[in-house]
Amino acid sequence: GGISICLVGHPFDTLKVRLQTQPTGNAAVYKGLSDCFLMTVKEEGIGGLYKGVGSPLVGQMFFRACMFLSYGQSVHVIQEYLTNKRPMSTQWYFLAGAMTGAISSFIESPIDFFKSQVQVEIIKTKRTGDPARYRNVFHCASEIIKQRGFLGAYQGLSGTFLRNIPASASFFG
Repeated sequence: GGISICLVGHPFDTLKVRLQTQPTGNAAVYKGLSDCFLMTVKEEGIGGLYKGVGSPLVGQMFFRACMFLSYGQSVHVIQEYLTNKRPMSTQWYFLAGAMTGAISSFIESPIDFFKSQVQVEIIKTKRTGDPARYRNVFHCASEIIKQRGFLGAYQGLSGTFLRNIPASASFFG
């Protein structure tokens, strides 16, 4: 399931991230979604749409496993300590989902961060003329951890919390 999500959804994610992170005004690299798509395919081939896909492909296994494991544990904790082992109502499932979103963010945040760094590399190289810093997403992860330490992988964690906690609460609740 996670692999299918990556293969189908990743090109759209690449275009979205590039459009979101490009300079604005006259310095914009792309005129819109179709221009971003056409320029990406023209300059980088179809593979350009899959920049950074290694991180989510590998990470999806861990992320999904963590998500369902943490959901099961969250339900167990709620039943054990908050509901006195009575059947849970919707609000408790909502809380278990929120707990799941918080826990799984620690797996998903670095996956997203490394992927995004590789996806926007083309914008930086066009603007500066410098060669790309990262060969692929795994090289990106290695370099960031080497330069910034392990916690450097968690740049943007608060944003991942803001996305995942309500999303998981809604999904599981």
